[in-house]
Amino acid sequence: MTVTDREKSAASDGDSVTAIPHSTPDNGSGRQDLISAQNVTVRFGGLVALSDISISVPRGSIVGLVGPNGAGKSTLFNVISGLVRPDAGQILLEGADITDSSVQTRARLGIGRTFQRPEMFVSLTVRENITLAYRMRHARSRLWRDLLLPARSRAAGAEEERAVSEAITLVGLKSVEHARAAGLPLGHARRVEMARAIVMAPKAILLDEPSSGLDPTETAQFSRMLTMLSGERDIGLLLVEHNVGMVLDLCQRIHVLDFGVGIAAGPPEEIRHSEAVHAAYFGHAEAAEGGAF
Repeated sequence: MTVTDREKSAASDGDSVTAIPHSTPDNGSGRQDLISAQNVTVRFGGLVALSDISISVPRGSIVGLVGPNGAGKSTLFNVISGLVRPDAGQILLEGADITDSSVQTRARLGIGRTFQRPEMFVSLTVRENITLAYRMRHARSRLWRDLLLPARSRAAGAEEERAVSEAITLVGLKSVEHARAAGLPLGHARRVEMARAIVMAPKAILLDEPSSGLDPTETAQFSRMLTMLSGERDIGLLLVEHNVGMVLDLCQRIHVLDFGVGIAAGPPEEIRHSEAVHAAYFGHAEAAEGGAF
């Protein structure tokens, strides 16, 4: 089915989600897959951006997606989140086909996403930014009431207070929860973005360059937070990241793309010593010397 055919189908079906008549795939790790991209191909005109790519994100795991610039990482992220429709292949969420579902539907079903450049309402406090995300997911009707009613009429419910406070504590923002978002350090801004994703009750979160702009100390702190998040909340995390060292230390499984083709997939040690991966990053001459990341 072509991209155009898929768009017509999605429009006529009213944003379909199709149940697959078998159980959620087991990837061999003992955990069932939350997200599964199966045999995904994307073409932009004559350019093949992705060629027959398959990747899965088990529940409670951290999966890395790496590759040189132009490898197709962002395109695959956009396919999974619904911004790009594939020419071929499927995206499954807990065994249900969501290939033709919109970004909004995927978010409601439990796919969260962060972006390389955090965007916040700078006039609001950290807590207010996170509260707004909670209401977008759980109390959309409140958004209009908040605009029309005086501040004293906008009291939060007990569940909202609990969820927002829990997310703030989990990502380590308690000391700045009442500070304005304007002027926050980048490390704190990324934590705000994670907290906003958490309060929307995701099953999986796609993270786009989460260490970009962070110093080594902030990167280590952010990695510990992700490990805790996947373990305590049983959330599947898929991250695109240029910091290969962070990916090797953090992820249980890593997929490597190069020019839209999957060239390696496996545990960190396997990827660390893969000749194909070294050739993609450093060229064949250096790869032949046997250096490691």
